[in-house]
Amino acid sequence: MVVLIAGGVAARHGIIFRDPQKLEIARNVTDVIFDKTGTITTGRLEIIGLPMHRNTDHTLMKGLLLGLVKDIKHPVSIAITQYLERDILAHKNFEPLQVNNITSIPGKGVQGNCAKTGVEIRAGNAEWLHINVIGQGKNTACYFTYGGDLRMSFELLDQPRPEAIMVIKELHARGINVHMLSGDNDGAVSDVATTLYIDEANTKARCTPEGKMQYIRDLQDSRRKSIVMFLGDGTNDSAALKQADVGVHLNDGSDVAKSAADVVLITTRLHDVLILLDISHAAYRRICWNFSWSAFYNFFAIILAAGAFVKLQANVRITPQWAGLGELISVLPVVLIAFQMRFRNYSKPYGMMERTYQKVEAPKREQRRSRQSASSASAGCCELPTSTLAHVDAITGMSEKRGLGKVAYWLSSRR
Repeated sequence: MVVLIAGGVAARHGIIFRDPQKLEIARNVTDVIFDKTGTITTGRLEIIGLPMHRNTDHTLMKGLLLGLVKDIKHPVSIAITQYLERDILAHKNFEPLQVNNITSIPGKGVQGNCAKTGVEIRAGNAEWLHINVIGQGKNTACYFTYGGDLRMSFELLDQPRPEAIMVIKELHARGINVHMLSGDNDGAVSDVATTLYIDEANTKARCTPEGKMQYIRDLQDSRRKSIVMFLGDGTNDSAALKQADVGVHLNDGSDVAKSAADVVLITTRLHDVLILLDISHAAYRRICWNFSWSAFYNFFAIILAAGAFVKLQANVRITPQWAGLGELISVLPVVLIAFQMRFRNYSKPYGMMERTYQKVEAPKREQRRSRQSASSASAGCCELPTSTLAHVDAITGMSEKRGLGKVAYWLSSRR
């Protein structure tokens, strides 16, 4: 009963437990591991400065790069695609070129072959592309190679989620260790960790999907009672989500990662993790209360039914006509204790985090709605009313006999 009610309360707060057993396990979490890009950060990267070009045909390389990444849903690919599409609108000196055999490699990048020449092209991190980088920048870097030769490089900026620092401070206050894993370079990971007060010893950069899974496994083996929660959003987090004791998926991520998670957050609010932990604790307390009440009641009722109190007083016993009432007395408190969860607002303690989240996210939602309204209006301006289309269908036969001129004349007269 408590697990059923707790699942409904969690769903009301945008938290879906795909595995109900994790509702009880979550209260014992000792370590919370965040993926960086798209989880603890917004995942909306922006290219800063100008892309660096080697001596090459810029328009050709930009066309190939756009053809390579335009259908990839990774945040870095999305940022580069948006930048190149704006470049097309501004200069109109190139267009996307055909790229074949496009393959996305989690934790590394994307590769394909130029349709015209068959030359292999790649976009990804420096380690995968065997590029020697001098020094470590504080931002994400993406490199583009043509036939193994470096041709372009991009520097991208990502920002932590607005409520991330408050969530991490609250986790620290509860005695929970906070970790961060990323496939990004050391400089970018170190910068985010410093901003969010995450111990650098609890971070790992240049992490492959297998590396994330191994990090979690090592953490689970290092301490006997270690319970690890992992939060991720991308396809490259799927293995880690499966390995963790509690795998939590953020809504913005991929369907592959969602299928691997134990818990799905309907929104991108990081403080929903705190609500998840609170609901788990509250459910466990009510389960303990219900077991205590049931044990006490059944022990007392069995002794009473056995006649243990008859020697004290002859009338101290349950007559058969009242025996059925005992079942109701046993079940009713259990139900009431479970239903108490429905009347508590678990998000109330995190009002400041919610206001911070809404301050940033609300304008973005309004922008998306305005773009959708504008696109709907532009699509609707070219549509004919249903009645007009019916008249056109009715006189189609006349148009075939007398030509399309009368149909055109009739449409113009209707307007």
